[in-house]
Parts: sequence; structure tokens; C-alpha cells
Amino acid sequence: MQAVDTTGTRTSTSNKECNSSAVVQGSKVLYLGRATVNSQNGVDMYAYIDRDADVIDYQVQRADDEIGPYLTIGNVAKPTLGPWEVKFVDYTADPMGRRYYYRIASRDSCGALDTISNLGTNILLNVEAIGNLTCNITWSPYRDFDAGVDEYEIYRSADGGSSFTFVTATTDTAYMDDIKPYSNSKGKFCYYVKAIAADGIIPWRDEFNEKFNARSNVACAVHKARLWMPTAFNPESDVLENRVWKPQGVFARPDSYTLFIMDRWGQEVFRTTTISSGWDGLINGNKASMGVYTYYVKYRSIEDVPVEERGNFTLLY
Repeated sequence: MQAVDTTGTRTSTSNKECNSSAVVQGSKVLYLGRATVNSQNGVDMYAYIDRDADVIDYQVQRADDEIGPYLTIGNVAKPTLGPWEVKFVDYTADPMGRRYYYRIASRDSCGALDTISNLGTNILLNVEAIGNLTCNITWSPYRDFDAGVDEYEIYRSADGGSSFTFVTATTDTAYMDDIKPYSNSKGKFCYYVKAIAADGIIPWRDEFNEKFNARSNVACAVHKARLWMPTAFNPESDVLENRVWKPQGVFARPDSYTLFIMDRWGQEVFRTTTISSGWDGLINGNKASMGVYTYYVKYRSIEDVPVEERGNFTLLY
């Protein structure tokens, strides 16, 4: 990559035409609409340009800090036909671990830097698994849409799948996601956030006629496998959930799960390989005796770690 002069001053030239003050005209419009992370972990840039400006090409520049130094990572020739926009994908970036500052600089017909666009930054997202069955999501703010960010949309995928669903929207840059409703999943949760541009004096729209928006990287967190064991149950309880004894499964691999229940003499009274199944207190269709029973459960975590647990619970009437 090539270091560039960030002052925007025109360089001298021996070309007679370039020495004429009437030739060089600055770009009237050069607006970087977004810098967004794509599914291949490249950073997509999209900019509007002035079709009438004296420009031969556009330099895509990147820096690790707002004040630079800015390096030229690519050049895009000025389109000869509409639409009057510049698109570029930075595949040399590491948007999973770093935040960058991008801008577009126009180069006039004399080869001198002319107009420099506003800044665009990729959103860097981090996710942490918290022990109380939540995921702590934090991200760097996007800058700069013309009128700022209207809101951030948060999307989640359970079990590491490729299908993401909308969770919520916020104006903050942090969110605590409660994943207790997914306690029978495998325990891997992935996220991305999308910054939605607010409308300014000019209501900018992209090539799909949508508000400018910028996506973050995808970040994941894995919760460790665990099971919560009830200490007692009553098959005749007025509370429906208390009529069946079963471990409250959390993040165990379903294909690895086995549960045995034995009476005080060591006789097996119940067995299942389905996490959602439990014992209803019946043995061969008859009510089991009130007393203490022993359970044995084994499973593997999503990280393929084997887990075995034994203990006792009480059957009450």
C-alpha cells in the first residue's frame, strides 16, 4: 500500500494545461455512504460522486487512527456512465479484530489530490458469554453518516447457524441478551449489529433504495453445558410443570443425552435419550411409591466434553 499526502494540496506539473487555473475544478459531491462488513469478512465501501467534476479516479484510503497516516489500498476509475457511484471491497482488512478508518480521495486530471470524503468506520463487535444465561454484546460506534446513526439493530443466530433473526434495536452501543428461552439449544450464539443512518438534509438512499446502513462483523459466544436438577416433584401437583421430574437441560448435545432413574433398591424405573422428556412418576402404568430416587445422566457439551452427573430427588404426593 502507498502512503498518501493528506493535505489535499495540488502538486506542481510541467503540463501547460495543468498550470492553467481554469482547468482544475474540485469535486462538488464526494460522500462515503457506508463501510460495512460483508459475509466474506471484507469491508464494502459505497460512495456517491460528482459526475461533472474534473476527476480521473478515486483513491480508497485506510488508517488505524482517525488522524492517520492514511494509506491508499485501491484505486477506482471514474465511471463514464451512471450510476455515479464508487464501490470498493477491502479484503486485506481484519474486521473480526480491528477497527479501521476509511475515506475516498478524488484525483484530478493533473494527478493531484482534490476532494476528500467523510470518514467511514467498520463496526467492531464483541460478545461474551455470562454465567446467568446472558450474552454481553458490545460494539464500536459507526461514523460518520451525514446525520449520524438513527439506531443499531441487533441480530442473533442460535447454535451457530447461518440464519439470523432480529432481536431488538437500540441507540446504545451495548446490549445484554437474555438467552434463557434457548436453554435447550447447543449453547452457541452468534450476533451482528447494523447501524441505520438517520435522515439529514439529504435523505441518502443506497442502490436498493434503503437508508444507508453498515453491518458489523459476526461474533459468537459459547455457553458451557450444564443441567439443573429438581430436588423433588409431585405427579399430582396443581402446577403442571411440577408433575414431571426432568433435568432442566442447558446447552447439551441432544444426540449424546441419556437419563436413568432408579429406585432405592437400584432397579431402573425410567430411561430416556430425549432432553425434553421426563418421568411422570409411573412404573408400568402404576403410581410409584413416595420416597427418594436416584438419577444418573450423561451427555456431551457442544465442545464435545463428556459430562456425567448423579444425585437424588424425592417423589411426593
